[in-house]
Amino acid sequence: MIMGAFKTYHFSSGKTYGERLVGGLMFLLLIALLFYLFYQLFILLWYAVPILLIVLLIMDARVLKAHVQTVGRQIAQQPISGLLGAAINLLGLPIVLIGLILKSWIFKRFGRVVREQAASVQDPQFTPYEEIESRTEESPARRRQAVAADHRYDDLFE
Repeated sequence: MIMGAFKTYHFSSGKTYGERLVGGLMFLLLIALLFYLFYQLFILLWYAVPILLIVLLIMDARVLKAHVQTVGRQIAQQPISGLLGAAINLLGLPIVLIGLILKSWIFKRFGRVVREQAASVQDPQFTPYEEIESRTEESPARRRQAVAADHRYDDLFE
């Protein structure tokens, strides 16, 4: 008689309960430390909001105006989600301002290039072209393959 082989699996790390508890507490302490550091960075950015706003207004005030108009339009179209979006924008104002500064810089840096390319591409004259008649004729071998494939398909329904 052949006996079945039974396998057991253990998912323990071989650490004692105390070692796992200390490791878990150290992990939680590390996460708490990272949250505290990011909170302090966010508070520092809040103190820098006036400077960021002045930099944005100097770079391109139209970006800020467009952003405020977009938020206003969202409030007008969907009041609940618009107010929620405005609250999130106010809560994350330093991050939003940094994003708007980057957007302004990108427009300033690459918008000029796009406008120059668009101006050079617009040529008032049409490009000359020639109409060519083209007919594709199937080869007899390809036509025979298509007919044979069609018969096999029809045979499926008989």
